This record gives sequence, C-alpha cells and structure tokens, in this order.
Amino acid sequence: MKKIKSLIIISAITLSMIGFFYAGNLSKAKITDAQNQGSIQNLISVVGEGSVSVKPDVAYINLGVYVQNKDAKIAQSENTQKMNRVISELKKHGIKDEDIKTIEYSIYPEYNYNFDKSNQPKIVGYSVRNMVRVTIKNVDKVGIILDAVSKSDANLIDSISFGISNTEKYYKEALKKSVENAKGKATAISESLGVKLSTPSKIIENSSPSYIAYERSYKAMDTVESSTPVYQGQLEIKAVVTVEYNY
Repeated sequence: MKKIKSLIIISAITLSMIGFFYAGNLSKAKITDAQNQGSIQNLISVVGEGSVSVKPDVAYINLGVYVQNKDAKIAQSENTQKMNRVISELKKHGIKDEDIKTIEYSIYPEYNYNFDKSNQPKIVGYSVRNMVRVTIKNVDKVGIILDAVSKSDANLIDSISFGISNTEKYYKEALKKSVENAKGKATAISESLGVKLSTPSKIIENSSPSYIAYERSYKAMDTVESSTPVYQGQLEIKAVVTVEYNY
C-alpha cells in the first residue's frame, strides 16, 4: 500500500513538472510571436532603371582572305601572301600587332559531285580560308580601313561591330539614374498612400556593366565603293536596381 502511495505521489510530481515546463515554453512562444509581430513593417519595393547613351570609341572588323587552287600547298602559299599584304595595309593605317587576332584558319577539299563509275565524289581542288579580327581604336578611320583592305587582297569582310572601351565609367552614371528612378517611383507611391518613406532598407543591383553591340554584315559590293560610309551611332548602357523602403 505504501508503495502504491509513493508511486502516486511521484506521478503527481512528474505531471506537475511537465505542466510547469509546458506552460513556460508556451509563454515563451507567445512572447516570441508577439516580438515577431512587432518587427513586421510596412514595405514599398520598387525597381529602378537608368540608361546612358554613348558614342562608340572602338570598332571590330572580321576580315580575311579566301583562296582556291587545285594544289593544297599552292592554295596555302597564295593565301599566306595575300594575307601578309592585308596585314601590311592594316599597319599602314596604324593598326598594331596586338590589335590583330586570327579567329579562323581552315583548309578543306572541294569536291565534284558528278559521280563517275566509282560512285564517289572527286576532289577537284582545295580552299583555304584565313580570318582575323581587327580592333580599330579610332572609329573615324573604319571606312578608310575598309576601303584599303578591300583594294588590297581581302575578299572576305564578314561584319563590323562597335563597342565602348571604358564601360564601367558610363555604367556608374546609369546606376545613379536607376537609383533616382527608383526613389521617384517610391515617392509617388508613398504620396498616393499618404505615408512617409524612411531611408532605403535594402538596395539590390540587378545588372552589370554591359551594352548591346550591333553588327553590320558586308557583302563584296560594299567594299568596292570608295570612301565607304560607316555610321557608328550610339550604344546604350543600362542599369537596374531594386530598392526597398519602410514606412
């Protein structure tokens, strides 16, 4: 009987302790929940955009020499001689070695597909294609250089594109404009709600220094005219930010 009473007393004490700890944890949960509710703030989140238009200060031209001959070695030799003359012409116009980069050199057979008794195509010659990418740091000379190389031995002019050498400088200007744009949007929203903005609580940069470079393709007829006109236009550098304001 004493053992039973002892067990009842121990069980009662255990249940009391469990109830105490449960009540304590429940109280803490309520306090934490109340604190979390107190930390919730009204938020205005806006996306700001800014852009800067810049005149290109560098141009890139892909040009080269294409040669065909029945003999592969002769085709290679002719291509090399012509390309050397093209490079020499480029240097006459101030293009340095570091601004000339080989982007393609290929040799491939030319076939006659009028099948004979063997029912196999016959090799009738070889083609050699040699392409370089030329960086022109004076965009006003692009037309002059195009005329010069086409009058020498360049019979391939694939494309010309324009770029900006110091993108970072103009991107920072666009970034400032994007922040101002975001601020203007947030102000308009807050005024319509009749609330007052605080300082930004978070700013996220959603872009990186870049621009869309455009290209123009050239055909043979583009290169035979004298004083080839080339218009570089303007390039646009954009910046985008997300700004959060509390109120």
